[in-house]
Amino acid sequence: MIHRDKMKKRFTKKHRAVSEVISTMLLLAIAVVGASLLTVFVNNFFQSSNIGHMESSPAKSLYLLSYDTRDNGNLMSITNLNNTHVTVSGNYLLCAQSCNANYYKMPLNGGTEFIIVQLVNKNAVSVYPDKIYVNNIAYTWDEKTANHILTLSDDSSSGTGKYPLAGKFSILPTNSLTQTGREIQSGKTVNILIKLSNTVNDIYLDKSFQIRVNIGELNSKDFVIASGAAQ
Repeated sequence: MIHRDKMKKRFTKKHRAVSEVISTMLLLAIAVVGASLLTVFVNNFFQSSNIGHMESSPAKSLYLLSYDTRDNGNLMSITNLNNTHVTVSGNYLLCAQSCNANYYKMPLNGGTEFIIVQLVNKNAVSVYPDKIYVNNIAYTWDEKTANHILTLSDDSSSGTGKYPLAGKFSILPTNSLTQTGREIQSGKTVNILIKLSNTVNDIYLDKSFQIRVNIGELNSKDFVIASGAAQ
């Protein structure tokens, strides 16, 4: 009877030891599976976050190649794209508010003056500039200029599309004078032609100012350029 009790105790101890080993192995397996699932989840999360960031920030892939903000003639080597030498109290400037009387005309005839910047889209998709800000003042795309040849030989009345109205901009390919829609295709370089608004302060020469290209809400890129200069 005593011998049987000893055998029973040994069996119980061995059974308990095996159970503990199995439990430990099960816990390890659960931990490994859980860690694997967590790794997959985290990787997917960061991949999704990166893709979302790229898609939501196309403006970051716009780069400034060149600009011409001189108070001079043939800006960016475009014939008749002329600004004039206007002085206010002896200061040379790019005329905006001071040219209010004939703001819609060409600068040579007293209209507000031009700024032209050249941008390249290095994004994988097309972008569509919504607004261009000059010193935090919004300029909108002049839809009347789409598919119209840039015509600078005479003044444009409202809505003719010969060149952008004061306070607006148009888009041109670098190898053509035919103004386009708002689309800047992937890998393409374009000229953005801005006609200064007649309701904002003049821009004095030899002063830097900010250009912000906006592509939808909270999606923009800033450039600082010099007035009266070309690059």
